[in-house]
Amino acid sequence: MMIKKLFTYSQAIVCMALALSFNACTDEVDRDPSPVQTEGVQAYFYQDAQTSFDLIPDDAQVVQVTIGRNSTGAESVQLTGDNDIFTFPSTVDFQEGETSKTIDVAFDIPVGESASLTLSIAEGDTYIYAPSSTTITIARNYKYNSIGVGMIESSFYGGAGNATFQKAEGAEWYKVVAPYENGYDIILKLQEDGSTVVVDRQAAASDYGGYGTLYVEGQGTLENGVVTLTLEFTVSAGSFGPFDETFIFPGE
Repeated sequence: MMIKKLFTYSQAIVCMALALSFNACTDEVDRDPSPVQTEGVQAYFYQDAQTSFDLIPDDAQVVQVTIGRNSTGAESVQLTGDNDIFTFPSTVDFQEGETSKTIDVAFDIPVGESASLTLSIAEGDTYIYAPSSTTITIARNYKYNSIGVGMIESSFYGGAGNATFQKAEGAEWYKVVAPYENGYDIILKLQEDGSTVVVDRQAAASDYGGYGTLYVEGQGTLENGVVTLTLEFTVSAGSFGPFDETFIFPGE
């Protein structure tokens, strides 16, 4: 059960301060008609395509990316990437009449790590009104097994609640299922000293105060089944500051 969200007075003040730091203005601008592109392959990446992939150790280390185009002849598109651990065809061949082509993007990422690749279409092959590049992110996650229901005490949200705790197979990583919002789990990484716990920057909620995704990051200690963390809560506009969060393991 996720903690009930409480939008406190102090957090409201922070949101107001963040809002005042942004000023918007609008001016009327005379615009020329948009040009019509008639030459070239006019290739592009789909705006709504999946770009984030969460894989478990048994999944094949390959994903698919689709390229569209507006032309209809037998043509080729050149691709480049910015990360050498990924492999993909540098040339994509379209048969006459084909309007899209799906390619395999393969990689070799260790379990528990993630990596990103930005694919770009060569400048002369692009369509000016659609994305000419796309960034895909691959996370190879551990398998997690439930170890029971524990408790969360949050000074940020000003409340407490229960949450399911899971442990990774093959690592001292723990997943707290949806402590702040359904669909947003928090990973606690126990270090080799057996007491230090690290929380890498990760999304904790889809929105906070109208400022979009809420992120957490920080570290703390594990003692007698209780993890005491100092986490910084941030949104795109800035930070709400550090808060003390307590994660109590099942059975404690």
